[in-house]
Amino acid sequence: MRIFDCATSRSGKEWKTESMSHLSPSEYELFLDCIRVLHSFRDAPALRLWLLDTALPKLVPSDWFSYNEVDLLNPANTLAILHPESNQLFQQLFPRFREVAHQHPLITRQLQTPNFPVHKISDFLSQEDYHRLELYQEVYRLLGVEYQIAATIKLDPDHITAFALSRRQNDYTERDRAILEMLRPHLVVAFNHLALAHENMAIQDTTMLALNELASATIIVNSQGRVLYHTGPGLQWIGAASAGILPANISGWLNPPAGRRTRRVIRLTTAAGEIQIRAVPTSS
Repeated sequence: MRIFDCATSRSGKEWKTESMSHLSPSEYELFLDCIRVLHSFRDAPALRLWLLDTALPKLVPSDWFSYNEVDLLNPANTLAILHPESNQLFQQLFPRFREVAHQHPLITRQLQTPNFPVHKISDFLSQEDYHRLELYQEVYRLLGVEYQIAATIKLDPDHITAFALSRRQNDYTERDRAILEMLRPHLVVAFNHLALAHENMAIQDTTMLALNELASATIIVNSQGRVLYHTGPGLQWIGAASAGILPANISGWLNPPAGRRTRRVIRLTTAAGEIQIRAVPTSS
């Protein structure tokens, strides 16, 4: 019974009693088996594959299972992994999905409500209203998605990471919701731990690489240009106003416009004098 103490997305005993009432003893055991496996993964891609191919199909049978990273500010950066393997039709429709993702009722509610619990499209829209959306007419109707339930793993401003289950027939039940409500917080913890482990490993590896280059000062940034770690007076030398943000001229050098390659070394005249900056790329 103690597993429910770390899986509450509503408050107190009322949620626990409600969730427990929808699951049989055999379903509890199946859920526990999945949790045991969930926390054994050491990299996010393997965890995503297991979630879509094994865990979710066992727990909540559906026609499709997807992992989604929706970027509402830059739709072209939206990622969707669909299982069973995505077909040619899905590949053709995906660009349009990115353009109309803001119409999705679960996405819009998530941005308005922190700690969003597991919800179905039918929690917010009647079937008639759902069918009026461009999202349905131009994407989901062609794929056959009549019912969907989703749960958020991570929420940033204008960026949502979630998994979704879809069916052609039969809406999801409260039993299905209860299973996913219990699974979601475990996924949040597992993905956060993997992200932190990956970031820490990148910092260690890149620090050693920079030291081997005999750099006088080192600044380590991720692929988005956020400062993860620094040594020496490097941030002061480049005139960084914030410890986590590179000046525009340095950021522009590291991330040149499409079609132009990053120069390995640049020289700048700063308040600290003339400095040379070398880019040391890594696999991550």
